Amino acid sequence: MLGREVNSFYEKNSLPIVAKEIKEITSKSDYVFANLEAPIAGNLITETKSDIMKFIARPKILNEVDFIDGFSLANNHINDAGIIGIEESIKHLSLRKFDWNGFYVDIYKPILIKKNKVKCAIICCTDIINIEIKENNFKRKLLWLDDEILDNVIVEYKKKGYFVVLYVHGGIMFSRYPNPLFREVLYNKIDKGVDTIVTVHPHVLGCEENYKGKKIFYSLGDFIMDGHSNRRRASAILNIKIMEDFSIESELIPTIISKNLTTKLAIGKRKRMLLNSWNSVSINLERNSLNYNSFYKKQFRKEILLHILSTLIFQFKNKSFVEIGKLFLNRAKDFKNMGRWMVKDTSKMRNNLEDKSML
Repeated sequence: MLGREVNSFYEKNSLPIVAKEIKEITSKSDYVFANLEAPIAGNLITETKSDIMKFIARPKILNEVDFIDGFSLANNHINDAGIIGIEESIKHLSLRKFDWNGFYVDIYKPILIKKNKVKCAIICCTDIINIEIKENNFKRKLLWLDDEILDNVIVEYKKKGYFVVLYVHGGIMFSRYPNPLFREVLYNKIDKGVDTIVTVHPHVLGCEENYKGKKIFYSLGDFIMDGHSNRRRASAILNIKIMEDFSIESELIPTIISKNLTTKLAIGKRKRMLLNSWNSVSINLERNSLNYNSFYKKQFRKEILLHILSTLIFQFKNKSFVEIGKLFLNRAKDFKNMGRWMVKDTSKMRNNLEDKSML
């Protein structure tokens, strides 16, 4: 997320957004991929203080993420600056030679990577969008998780001998555990032929599970973000090595966002805590698979409570009382919604935006 406080900080300071050691790690990979949560637009389109949930970044900030090869544009914030912002994003990414995916005009094509005898196809889709794309003159189509075309593309590239990665923007915010309906949909995509799935959106570092010998990685957290809680300032690099027989080796490399909004490697106790969380949630997910619906209902309330506590602790450690007061005043609606989420049965929902009271 390169907009809001991240963009403002970058324009006023000379400090890097991503630490050198992270770029050194990613430089060893054949391909580096990420979700681009904020549209990239020129100065004619600006963020407003009255709507802090609309993200817009400036083209210059892309220099800070030049170690990334490709981006998914299929997410809930991509239309924050309207169709002009979507077109501007594609223009600026293309000018700087970034790959992008998630939109298409007539025929959808995934990002294709070939290395030695392994061919990989990355398919990007979303399950949510904040602002519906209604303009009739907009020729591009956004790829959705439920689109029939998605299943056709999975089958097509599987038949062509590709290792198929599905990169999905979806899930319930602030929960390390996937909600049951979303999980079932992802199972279905593996049944169609997907080899591994990576999801983003919940804003917390989640977990992983095996389904029919295939890996699903739920929620990689916020890699670059201006979140106001410790949970939202943690993420991970997911390093995947694909073998010729399509088996994989995966490594999770935890990262954190510092007070000055620089993303760094997590070290020491913080690194151990993040890895322990990932592993323990993954174990709990497997242990409770048979009664997952009832388990999730109870666990989700704990997840929201943990998020509220994490936010409060972060604020009192890092902000003045005046800043805390302004935050609660500006985000009163969000805190009210969190109270609703505590009693809401989200096991029957695909994502938070299905309930308009949670917007």
